[in-house]
Amino acid sequence: MAGVSTHHRTGDGRVGYPSCCRPPARLLDCFLALALEFLVEALVALPIVLPPTVLGFYVLVALGSQSPLGRWWQSVTGHTLAFTFTGLVIGSILYSLPFAVQPFAASFSSVDRKLLAASATLGASPLRTFFRVILPLSTPGLVTGIALAFAHTMGEFGVVLMVGGNIPGVTRTGLHQRL
Repeated sequence: MAGVSTHHRTGDGRVGYPSCCRPPARLLDCFLALALEFLVEALVALPIVLPPTVLGFYVLVALGSQSPLGRWWQSVTGHTLAFTFTGLVIGSILYSLPFAVQPFAASFSSVDRKLLAASATLGASPLRTFFRVILPLSTPGLVTGIALAFAHTMGEFGVVLMVGGNIPGVTRTGLHQRL
């Protein structure tokens, strides 16, 4: 049996899955990719179903000085993210993310695959294809996503109140002054 190999050799000489395991491995790869995609979509859509103050509280916990992200940020910059303008921006981006991501994804997926294949055939790199083919054809969806996210952020106050607080000269908004 010295001449019989049960492993699949790839084009660059690496040994891949054994031939008997390839179909289950592909199934597992496909399942994991779908599960990961579902998880990412669920996390991105979470701000749609959570009340703004609850999301603000979660962002505050995630950015606080006791969290790994908060400790890392504090070691790099010397200050915390909570109750700062940077923290406000991060909270607002997270709150409005689904309103931008959904039009972006729809716009990117509507690009004709034949155009991507033609670009690859002509020797364009994936990055060049993105900037020269996908991005220009997706402009209406990108503008829509940006406009929706901006409008949604402007009308939101719960995350701002929770993450930014009411610190005069730092995070106080015009609405804080009227309340």
